[in-house]
Amino acid sequence: MRNPTSTDFQIEPQKFLLFDQTGCPLAGGCRSCETSGND
Repeated sequence: MRNPTSTDFQIEPQKFLLFDQTGCPLAGGCRSCETSGND
């Protein structure tokens, strides 16, 4: 029942909220923020 995808999904939303609050300090977060602002 413990699948890698299941855990990823649970961590995915949590990470997004985390980097979204501080300003994308995590991996993809920083890149997404920079790309969005630069574009």
